[in-house]
Amino acid sequence: MGYGHVAAALGNPGAARQVGYAMAALPPDTDVPWQRVIHSDGTLATKGDPVRAVVQRGLLLREGVRFFGDRVVLAEHGWVPPVPG
Repeated sequence: MGYGHVAAALGNPGAARQVGYAMAALPPDTDVPWQRVIHSDGTLATKGDPVRAVVQRGLLLREGVRFFGDRVVLAEHGWVPPVPG
């Protein structure tokens, strides 16, 4: 799921950037499954943080998510939530 998908599911499809800010502000011990929010092209959303990239990839691999190179195979693992309304 991409940031835009989260924003749309929350009823504000133009707020992808704000979703990104909110995700980045989550505390380390959060129950929010932040690792599942990736860029719409399948790449990990790590803002160039190599440690976060390793953690995110590891969490996704543990969930059974397949990668092709550095991208999640969206045809298998992409999910677009229903838009409210």
